[in-house]
Amino acid sequence: MLTLLRKRFIRDYEKVDNEEVRVGHGILAAVLGLIINTLLVLLKVGCAVFLASQNAWLFSMALLADAIDSIGDLGTTIVTLVGFQQAKKPADKEHPFGHERVEFVAGVIVGTVIVISGAEIIFNSIQSLINGAETPSHWIVLIILGVCILLKLLQGFLNLSIAKIIHSPTLKATAIDSFTDTIATTAVLVSGALSVFGQIHNLDGYFGIAVSCFVIYSGVLAIKESSNPLIGQPVSKEEIQEIERIALRHGFILGVHDIRIHSYGPTKRFISLHAEIDGGTSLEEAHHQIDELEREITTISHAEVTIHADPVSPLSNKEEMARQRLDACLASIDPRLTVHDLRFENDQAECEIVLPFEMVGKEDEIRFACEKAMVPFTLTIAFEEPLND
Repeated sequence: MLTLLRKRFIRDYEKVDNEEVRVGHGILAAVLGLIINTLLVLLKVGCAVFLASQNAWLFSMALLADAIDSIGDLGTTIVTLVGFQQAKKPADKEHPFGHERVEFVAGVIVGTVIVISGAEIIFNSIQSLINGAETPSHWIVLIILGVCILLKLLQGFLNLSIAKIIHSPTLKATAIDSFTDTIATTAVLVSGALSVFGQIHNLDGYFGIAVSCFVIYSGVLAIKESSNPLIGQPVSKEEIQEIERIALRHGFILGVHDIRIHSYGPTKRFISLHAEIDGGTSLEEAHHQIDELEREITTISHAEVTIHADPVSPLSNKEEMARQRLDACLASIDPRLTVHDLRFENDQAECEIVLPFEMVGKEDEIRFACEKAMVPFTLTIAFEEPLND
């Protein structure tokens, strides 16, 4: 069914690396969610009103929690739809990197609304328990809740499938919320079944709290999933290693370091790195070779790539021995310590050392050990923290 919908409503639907196609998938998911959530709101609110009319207008807290959660889902679906619409806007003067991060902002809003809704229902459920309210259910309500569970499962699988296709944290968070809602609605169904078939009418408040806890949990997951890309997160080591592999298979590249990957949205990324080349290479030739490498990495990674060329001169025997002592010293302190841009001039040496995050604060200790290992050279060290640890 999903493939048919993609073919029908998304042009060139298989080209998911294209920003327009990706946004089209997001809008399709949002529209499907809008339809399903509207139906769920009507069904659940109708059930809540029906039961209240049968019970002196005393509302079931568990059913009300589930209904309000669906209303929140309807609102957040609208937010998601607006988010994808905004994300496809091109770069402008005020937003030179585009608007793709709006999708992540929409995900944070989705999660926040979910958490607030859950907290409100917990409060109401506790009040219901204190007042000793009893809320009998009805067999018609049980049938409707069963239909709601099937609809929510359908929405969850649709969102999860589209999320995997376009690698969307917002849709993945929405899918998680849908599956969590299914558990919550099942809890309401169990509470109603106990009321109809077991004549147990005083569990509503407890089930209301349980449902709300599921709601809050799904909201926290949604916030975390969407906020990490906004704050900035490391990329996988496999991606870093792939970039190194591509660079080093070019014979003129002697080494690679300071690989940085910045994301401004699911499809808009920037990669920068330092490439070591023979110091005897002419400026014109170095520029030509670096341009070729930039184009290759751009084609493979679908990112804008900038490469800084670091000229490396052959080391004398004395300098090579000092370099080996420095490497051995760093390995003895921590194998994760790396050195680059080691330069010699007369009896002076300069280098940059990359620290694992856990070793920040131990710079003086590392500097003392390295200076001792590099004698007779006077060593100057610049320390760096890795973006991709």
